Amino acid sequence: MKIFPPVITNVRASPGADGTTATITWDTDEPADSVVNYGTTVAYGDSATDATLVTNHSVTLTGL
Repeated sequence: MKIFPPVITNVRASPGADGTTATITWDTDEPADSVVNYGTTVAYGDSATDATLVTNHSVTLTGL
């Protein structure tokens, strides 16, 4: 049995009004959790997650 990851579409980044946050949104073709890894270097270092299984994802990044 092969397990395939969800297909990700409609990825968008919207800056917050305060200049220190951003909201990342995307859609998947099947329910999945939401994870965004981010940082100021290629090593990232920070992540924002939501374990709720959804097809319309939204994660807010803080401390930018």
